[in-house]
Amino acid sequence: RTLTRLVRKIRGPEQGKGLQIVPFALFRARLCAFLALDCIHSKLATVDGLMNSILLLALVLPTDALHGTRSQVALLKGRDIESSPWNSSDALSVMENTPQGAYSSVMSAVVQAIGLSYNTSKGPDFQPSQVNATILPTGNEQWDRLFDLDLDPSPGGVHARVFADHGNRQAIVAFRGSCLDPDIEQCRLDSCFLTEVNGFGVLSHMVYKTTSEECQRFEGKLDYLKQADDFVKSVQARLPGYELLLVGHSMGGMLSIVTAALQPKVLKAITFAPTPFHETLLKRLGGQEAAVRELPAQDLISACDPYDCGINSLYVDQARLGSTTCLYFGTIEPSACDTIAAQPYADELGSWKSKLQMDDIDPLIIRTHLLCKSSAHEWSRYEKLVLRTNADGSPALIPTCKTTFSILQDLELQQA
Repeated sequence: RTLTRLVRKIRGPEQGKGLQIVPFALFRARLCAFLALDCIHSKLATVDGLMNSILLLALVLPTDALHGTRSQVALLKGRDIESSPWNSSDALSVMENTPQGAYSSVMSAVVQAIGLSYNTSKGPDFQPSQVNATILPTGNEQWDRLFDLDLDPSPGGVHARVFADHGNRQAIVAFRGSCLDPDIEQCRLDSCFLTEVNGFGVLSHMVYKTTSEECQRFEGKLDYLKQADDFVKSVQARLPGYELLLVGHSMGGMLSIVTAALQPKVLKAITFAPTPFHETLLKRLGGQEAAVRELPAQDLISACDPYDCGINSLYVDQARLGSTTCLYFGTIEPSACDTIAAQPYADELGSWKSKLQMDDIDPLIIRTHLLCKSSAHEWSRYEKLVLRTNADGSPALIPTCKTTFSILQDLELQQA
């Protein structure tokens, strides 16, 4: 509604009185860039203040002023494509930016959806100013948040948000990642679920700070996988014929991948640093390894920082097997990763996997690995990493995608 009022102001009675008339596509780009820099960061409170500020920006600000900004909701070059890219191709094509502009168009909506799954649900990341927020318009897509489908179980369980683009008959289901605050009960449920699915292999109890006695208190409440599957089926019943994309970060990514894998070639998933899921997926598919390997990996995407997913793969066998892992090489890594013996998946000679595994029984090295991973894993870092742009507005980073990245392998094995 705010966008409509603004467009009317620009194209309405003031037209012909000396104001610069801004084309709608350009106005929309400037609007979203402004929202990212001020509405999200400064949390502008009133519609009137927002409208006045955006109107001034839309009429006056030179286009060049928007170039190169590290916007949370950047409108990137090539966004306005004819049809929704993930509605007409596999998820891997989106990650590879095929057709041109697909990555920018889809990722803007995906990143916003995941951010809102954190910021609008009760927990440590809740932001009251975002409680009624939805995905901003992207390209030819107009997103409605289906508030009656907001999933916020008490005292804990799977949290999710649903966003529908009715014009293109598509929807995004965003599963929230875990919260790990030891003083919040829902966070303790999350930690017990992650321990139950061996989210960090033999280190799970230590990483998630759980005990068997504590988690037994939550018996019957840790069926997150069933909760997620049931929820998606209810969305499908509500939106028959819609193309659904499941998204999430961390635990939310795992729930998205596993749920999508239960309906291959029907559901797609684009996730960030998902909790390792191969063992869980294997159980859900009847223990048949062949069934995992036959999954359409091009529609099950695990996007990662190399250290984030690489270190997880070091401690969890076959971590993301069944999906395509897309790695963001060439980014500035957290300083906590400076002392890691070798960069996971690095294009180097020798056995980098062995360099890491040689040290992984040393408690001090384990601590170093965990500090690096936790720093690389933060959602706020992925927001900036994924949507960062070049001076011309094109994506600064397009990830490199391979199914072999889904487990920890040496370079020579990847090339084989």
